[in-house]
Amino acid sequence: MLDVWAAVVGYELFDGGADRTAITAAFVMLASIIASQVIFFVLAAVIGVPLSSRHMLKQQKGLRYPLTIEVAPPRIVITNENSNSRSPTEDFLKWAENGKVLLLYRSGRSFNTVPKRVASDAFIAALKAELARAGVPKASFKNS
Repeated sequence: MLDVWAAVVGYELFDGGADRTAITAAFVMLASIIASQVIFFVLAAVIGVPLSSRHMLKQQKGLRYPLTIEVAPPRIVITNENSNSRSPTEDFLKWAENGKVLLLYRSGRSFNTVPKRVASDAFIAALKAELARAGVPKASFKNS
């Protein structure tokens, strides 16, 4: 859509017989299209992404139960009411952390969350040591 309006504006500018009102109208229309797209993307980020995330979480019923995470080299054991995962540490794609949480990525969109408020410092240190031993790369939190 934008390229059509850009072509119209370009034609009007370089035609030689450009009418000022037609050029102004074309620029106003182009600006309104760009503004509406920006508003759409902002609304999608502010409203759509959180709603979509909640919907996906509701569909994965196994994630509703509390997890127990244990470091048992060469594996990380993750257990909840319905499952037990004994994953080799090398199978994790990457890990990331900030002041509140540590994330263990299984893929680009699948990860286990370790909230630091419920994990002891000794556990976090043991987990980081195991991840370092296995050569799992640390990612920056904002780009994870």
